[in-house]
Amino acid sequence: MIKCVIIDDEQPAIKVLEIYISRIPGLQVVGTATNPLKGLQIIKEQHPDVVFLDIQMEEMSGLEVMKIINTTTKVV
Repeated sequence: MIKCVIIDDEQPAIKVLEIYISRIPGLQVVGTATNPLKGLQIIKEQHPDVVFLDIQMEEMSGLEVMKIINTTTKVV
């Protein structure tokens, strides 16, 4: 099972991604966050294989978040 986390400051975008991911066998959403700092905490706890990450967010940009994420975690 490929563990996925979604970080996006827009809840409707998270819902759309959750629907698409649920349709793909072998993928599982293990956490979502509308706040990048909360998203980083989820990543630390869940050790996902893939993070679906919004680039433009209020508190911290997706690029800043990406620099903090473990290099073995893939970012979309």
